[in-house]
Amino acid sequence: SVGVCACSWSPASSLCAAMCCLTEQRTQSALSAVAEFATVANQVNHEELRAASQQVALEGLSLCESYGRRCVRFLLEALQSASRGGAAAVNDVVWMLYKLARKSDQARAWVMQDNGLEVLLAALVLHPGEAELLADGVWLAYALDGLQGFAALLARCGGSSPGHVAIRGAVVWSIYELVQGCKDGGAQAAAERAASQPRPESAAMLALLVEAMRHESTAQDTQWTCCMALDILIIGEPRFGTYFLDHSGAQMLIRMLRSGKDMNANGGEFRKALAYLIASLADCSLHVAERLRNEGALRALSEHGIACAGGDGKDVEGMMWAIGALGGLSAVMEVMEREGSSRPAVLRGGVLAICECTWHATDDREDLVRLPRALTMVLEVIRREEALSPHLRDLIKALGSVLACIAPHAPPGELSDVDGGVEYLLRRFQEHPSASFSSSADAGQDSSNERTADPLVAATEVTAEAIGRIALVAPLWRQALLHCGTLDGLRHWIRCGGAPRRLHKYLFWAAAAIGGLPFVTEELRLHMRLVAVVDAGLCTIIDILDDDIDGEYSLVGVGRGAEMDMSLLFKLVVEAMRSHSGAPEVQARAGHCVGLLASLASDEVLGAIAPAAASSVLAGARRFPRRSDVAGGACAALRTLCSLRPRRPAAPPPGNGCAQAGADGWGALAALQAALKDEGAAECADQIMTAFSSRKVGRSNIDILEDAVAVLALLRGVEPVLQRLLDEYSGSPLRPAGLKALFEVGRSDIRLFAGGGVAAAAAEACARLVAEEAEEPGSRLHEVAALLSGLCMGAVANAHISAGR
Repeated sequence: SVGVCACSWSPASSLCAAMCCLTEQRTQSALSAVAEFATVANQVNHEELRAASQQVALEGLSLCESYGRRCVRFLLEALQSASRGGAAAVNDVVWMLYKLARKSDQARAWVMQDNGLEVLLAALVLHPGEAELLADGVWLAYALDGLQGFAALLARCGGSSPGHVAIRGAVVWSIYELVQGCKDGGAQAAAERAASQPRPESAAMLALLVEAMRHESTAQDTQWTCCMALDILIIGEPRFGTYFLDHSGAQMLIRMLRSGKDMNANGGEFRKALAYLIASLADCSLHVAERLRNEGALRALSEHGIACAGGDGKDVEGMMWAIGALGGLSAVMEVMEREGSSRPAVLRGGVLAICECTWHATDDREDLVRLPRALTMVLEVIRREEALSPHLRDLIKALGSVLACIAPHAPPGELSDVDGGVEYLLRRFQEHPSASFSSSADAGQDSSNERTADPLVAATEVTAEAIGRIALVAPLWRQALLHCGTLDGLRHWIRCGGAPRRLHKYLFWAAAAIGGLPFVTEELRLHMRLVAVVDAGLCTIIDILDDDIDGEYSLVGVGRGAEMDMSLLFKLVVEAMRSHSGAPEVQARAGHCVGLLASLASDEVLGAIAPAAASSVLAGARRFPRRSDVAGGACAALRTLCSLRPRRPAAPPPGNGCAQAGADGWGALAALQAALKDEGAAECADQIMTAFSSRKVGRSNIDILEDAVAVLALLRGVEPVLQRLLDEYSGSPLRPAGLKALFEVGRSDIRLFAGGGVAAAAAEACARLVAEEAEEPGSRLHEVAALLSGLCMGAVANAHISAGR
């Protein structure tokens, strides 16, 4: 019988021997022959032969379907019988069913029609201690019916028996893997499903997690996993915060906080995940935060969360972070004053929470009043734990955040703690740079966004950042820092030799916040041979001059120096490109700087430097044709150079582009135009368009394409660009980027569309492109085509009016 076979599988069994003899290749060939016969049977011209062939094909296909259905029923019956034969037998049947379900939609349908989920659940519930079996079984449910398969298991496992608790845990862990987009590790089935199917809807996963958390018998590890998965979902889509609270989420969180004393050895990790989830919910919206407070979440954090937290202190820090997110600075300080004297971890966690709270304190008068007391607490913690280097970075960062909030309201000499805090930061730069810099792993290497591993380097970074922020927000403190030797201390660290690049950038940024662009110019002049110094200097130039930078590191507004300083800086940037031609990061950032400086330079400076700048930019682009950052910097620079007009213009000579010979400033631009032509700027732009139009579309690639098209239009005219766009394939990212670039250059100088029917040709090209491209979400082609068409129609109308006159 089927049941006997299922319980007594062995290499000697006749069924196993028969299956081994029928190889996969032979089976596939036979099935392909049947399918092909059925296909050609319908194509036969001879009527009698066609009818007979169709009958034979139908019999063969029916036989295949019948045996397919029989295989599924055999496995389900085997699963029922194997449940009594041990976990290994069940796991084998689950694996076979999973393979069938993945390969065949029809097999999935047959399993579901024969109540396969109920059979699976009955088998799994008998083996609560078999983690691998439970994981594979849960993924089989997902293979059969997606998230509805998970939901079906949860709906049938609402009890407190070991089997029900274990299955809920397996379902939650599988959802967590989906939330992470897991493609390796964990259950093998998880990896295969993640690779073969699109990611499920987040809302459905959220609902399943809430359902799993609702049961008080749910294991602590499962609750921990729920918190981590929910945190990821809510950070990604804050709207889920309201859904979570609407389904009793606050009550569940408070229940888990109160149960902290009963947690096992992993309780610290669970409490940390729970605290981070509460903080993420508080960040969703003011309404969600208010609801959490009204439900008693803040009180539960302050009383139960902190009381139960301990271990390595990470859970304490998480709880303090959540208290700050939910209750603000006053709630954090209250807990620090109550618990801090006996629990150093509370003080450390409170300092980290203060760092976050102070970002929001400038608009809150009550928090501003509390900041001096918060500053005193931070200084006390620093004095107590300064020697504990793993925490030093975070402590200094918190100190800088508080000082940056108070400094605009407390000039030098007004508050002793403010003066003392700034003095502490300055003393750190009076120390000698560490000799470990010479062996630092990232010395001389390009920096990344990762947090620096070396504790001293990390602490020095945030110290420099703190000083720079104080200088930016408080002009009186900026003057005080300028006159007390701060720049000398920063110079000392910049010139120490061997410091990591990332640290160089922080040092330059802080010094520029105090001394402006002249400091950067001087350091570049003195240290042109050091690629780390040059790279940091170029980054700082961009932070100062680029008005489009709107982040926390923007230095727009600091001192730029006299025109002579700008001229020298322009020359130094070009020299940097030549001196470090093999450093792609220097080529990329220097190209960006060329574009910024060229737009600010005088006619005389342009005449003297711009041709050499164009030559260096093009050399860098050709040396690194596959680097998107180099291509982006080069195209931005070339677009600016091609768009230049004299600062003191005489009547411009006829022609398009950035001109030909003429009086005054036009002569300087004529030399630039000749350099661009001789160096092959148009050909370089064309090559960049070809290279990056076929790559994965991203914001940076779109910007590169737009700038490259603009360069080509300014140098060769609009019509060659139009033809290039029409020749591109449908859906090419170059098409919308090119139309947008043409609109922008035409709006800046409508003469590009004058004469020879250029405007009419552009309008016609827009119509053709719109007709060829479907209007899909995310595509801007229709929008930018409408903008360019409107511009062209205006140009045509103006031409007719002028002709009528």
